[in-house]
Amino acid sequence: MPMRTTGIREIARKCDRFPVELAAELRPAVQAGADLGAAKVREKWGWSSAIPALVTSTARLSSAGGAEVRTKDRGYPHAGEVRAYEGDGISPEPSRHPVYGTDTWVEFMTRPSHGPGIREAAPEIKAMIAAAVHRALT
Repeated sequence: MPMRTTGIREIARKCDRFPVELAAELRPAVQAGADLGAAKVREKWGWSSAIPALVTSTARLSSAGGAEVRTKDRGYPHAGEVRAYEGDGISPEPSRHPVYGTDTWVEFMTRPSHGPGIREAAPEIKAMIAAAVHRALT
């Protein structure tokens, strides 16, 4: 779940490209924010013994820049499980799936982790990045 990065895009648009000097100063703060978001998402996935290890974070400073936290299910033995448990990414809701080899369907509750984790960390992430921008521009 990427965070909105309209400020970074606006700087890049006004400068015709993202200033290299500014990117060098901001990248550590944006990466720290992405890492904080990833830690919160891992915490939310804590009920699983495998899924938290699949959560990664990256920071990009370009015209489309920003921070990204994702859970890669490629290579995970139960590939659709991550998406199934995430549901709408906002709130737990009933979902269902077929039992392999039968016409039986079973219900389960989703356990959103990305949306709640990022929203929980967002104020601290925004403050970290705002402080870095302030330091870089003063």
